[in-house]
Amino acid sequence: MFGPEEVLTNWRGAPADQHGIALRAMSDLFEAAAADAYTITCSYVEVYNDTCIDLLAHEKKALPLRELPSGTPFVAGLTEEEVASVDSALSALSRGTARRATAQMSMNARSSRSHAVFSLALRGSAGATDGSTTSGKLVLVDLAGMESSKKSSSVEGASSAGPRREEAKHINTSLYALGTVIERLSVASREGDGAILSHVPFRNSKLTRLLQECLHGNTAPAFIATLRAEPQNLEECMATLRFAQRAKAVPVVVRANVKAAPLDSEALQKELKAVTRELGEAKALIERLQREAHEVHGPRRPVAGTDASDDARESALLMGRLQLGQLAEKMAELIGQSSELSAPPPASEGAAASADVFAGWGVATTPSQAPRAIPTARTAQAKASAAQAQANATAAELLKAQKAIEEAKMQAETALRAERARAAKVVKAAQAEAAETLEKRTAEISKETREWREKAAAEAEKRNKAATKAAAAEAKAEEQAAAAVRERTRANAAEQRLLAEKARADAAEAAAKAADARAASADAERERLTAAAAKAEADAEAADDAAAFAAATVTPRTAAVIEMSRREALALQQLGFIFPELPERKLREALERVDWNLDAAASELIERDIPRQAWDSLWG
Repeated sequence: MFGPEEVLTNWRGAPADQHGIALRAMSDLFEAAAADAYTITCSYVEVYNDTCIDLLAHEKKALPLRELPSGTPFVAGLTEEEVASVDSALSALSRGTARRATAQMSMNARSSRSHAVFSLALRGSAGATDGSTTSGKLVLVDLAGMESSKKSSSVEGASSAGPRREEAKHINTSLYALGTVIERLSVASREGDGAILSHVPFRNSKLTRLLQECLHGNTAPAFIATLRAEPQNLEECMATLRFAQRAKAVPVVVRANVKAAPLDSEALQKELKAVTRELGEAKALIERLQREAHEVHGPRRPVAGTDASDDARESALLMGRLQLGQLAEKMAELIGQSSELSAPPPASEGAAASADVFAGWGVATTPSQAPRAIPTARTAQAKASAAQAQANATAAELLKAQKAIEEAKMQAETALRAERARAAKVVKAAQAEAAETLEKRTAEISKETREWREKAAAEAEKRNKAATKAAAAEAKAEEQAAAAVRERTRANAAEQRLLAEKARADAAEAAAKAADARAASADAERERLTAAAAKAEADAEAADDAAAFAAATVTPRTAAVIEMSRREALALQQLGFIFPELPERKLREALERVDWNLDAAASELIERDIPRQAWDSLWG
């Protein structure tokens, strides 16, 4: 709608292909209005959570939505800025757009959370010399996209999830209300004259109330549907296209908004004749369309479906009704003008009247000529009375024409109701005939279905028997195969058991041989230890004898040293018997560390100096 953000601030430097719809429309508008004396004002309103907010006001606050006596809705207190160029209009649009409610969502980095309505109103004479004025309005509406809670979610955190859901609810509700209005307007030709406004739900939301004049008024709306072509957005694309298809069917009748200058009685008569002539043409058009509708909905025509020509005729009938309503409004306006024209003129005050009073009645006087102006004033008063009578007659004719319009509308409604009743009867008869045909066809189909089911049941039973036999044969074959597999499994298990028994026997034989070898080794070691013990015992006895001899010949100190040496030699000898593979030096060091304690030295050697394999071989 608006193009990239940088276009709103520097549109002259932006490429032409980036200019949005708003910029292109405003450029054409100001270019066309440059030749005439037009005054252009703009306003910008936001519909956020079904609330109207002024985007051009200094303070962003909600404004009430009210209606004029004519029923036209308007935003009370809405700011209107006068703009003289595209730059000033874009400046206002940029300021308002920056204040719109937006949020970062999963599908869009900057998602609009509201609808926006930017309006440009034109007023001017358009070069007219009869005092008439022309007005118009360009309304640019940017609708927020319908959102699915499954696809679009807030990325701002859990604290903003609630407000985003509330915004999405109001957006979807207002778009649904707009779709309902579009659908009702698209089928208004089938609702009858006078039922359009009362049956179109404009009041369901603030958005549809704001767009009431744009959708069903003296306007030419244009809809632009935008799509996202990704496969996951197919459902939303189809809904948008269906909405656009319904919007194309909305009937539009446009006329220039020209407010004419007050007419005199002669011009009023001409206008009345023209309106009466147009009224007659409209009535003739309605009668012709009613005749064609009668032919279309007659009993000889088929009623299966709606023909394109029928839609065209019904649309033309609706256009005729709209034109008739416009003529009625125009005649009401002429009645008001005739009432103003028929107002009594101001009373003359004789010679004391000023020159301006007589000049108002078309007599040029001076103060010295005032006394002779009385006959002229009487003549003017007579002319005014005649004009008043003529205006009264014109008003009577207008009232008569208005009554004729009402009668024509009533006749059209009566004819339409009759056509509806006739069409309803035809449809009812067709429905009854269709129901009878359907019943007959249903009976035939039921009979054919029963026969087919019986044949299918017999064929199915035959196939079931064959399948049962095949299944039994297959089950028997499977059972035989399973028995063979079980026999093979038992044979394999027996073979495995035999192999295991043989392996255990071989292992037992090897273990017996190893046990015999260990027993022989133990016997040899036992004999060696016995011999060593005997030798040690003999050596001890010899040592005892030597000690006794020494004790008899040496001093006590020397005897103590000898005893100590004997004990050390005995401990070293016994430790050597236990650890024959270790050198004497290691044995002596071990005994010295534990003060020649044989048990402590043996424990230390076991933990530190004897490998595990040597220990196992030592002790079998």
